[in-house]
Amino acid sequence: MCCIQCARCLGGLLVPLMLLGILTNALLCFPSMTLLEFDQITDEVTYFGGIIGLGIIMFFPAYALLSMKEGKTKKCCGWEICGARYWMFNSMVYAVLGVVGASYGVGLAWTAIKKGPKCDIGDNRWDYPFHEWDYLTDRNLWTRCKRPVGIVSWNLSIFSIQLAIGSAQLAICVIQVVNGLLGTVFGQWKLEDFC
Repeated sequence: MCCIQCARCLGGLLVPLMLLGILTNALLCFPSMTLLEFDQITDEVTYFGGIIGLGIIMFFPAYALLSMKEGKTKKCCGWEICGARYWMFNSMVYAVLGVVGASYGVGLAWTAIKKGPKCDIGDNRWDYPFHEWDYLTDRNLWTRCKRPVGIVSWNLSIFSIQLAIGSAQLAICVIQVVNGLLGTVFGQWKLEDFC
């Protein structure tokens, strides 16, 4: 029963990551814990990669993996083994959806880190003062952002966390795609079958 046990374990890992993804996006909506106008927030925050990609979309594979049943669940086409194969195929389809959601979240976080935050560059002008990664190698450039105070480190930290969460979710879903494919093709198996 290794395939289904592995899938349920992976589903359990997705739940806290899903909640953390939503939390990180919520924190990014309030840069440096200040309330800003919607057009003053970094664009990638308003695309809701953490809420949609790492959260809502990830709910479906997490639910599908956690609700899998062990053993020969039901006969299908006159074969008892078909039930387990059905569950594994179903989990594989939902894991592919998880790959899409995680890729969306990772892509937005990567782009946001690359661009840097939107901030007040003086005279109440809100723009992106950095050019593709340059602020990561020169901290003196961070002074271009007048407000909110600490916006560069805030965005960099939280988008990095979001990138790590999305990467972990992506890895989990890819593992489940492979696990689901093996379970669909070979049915239920135990590790001792191969030892």
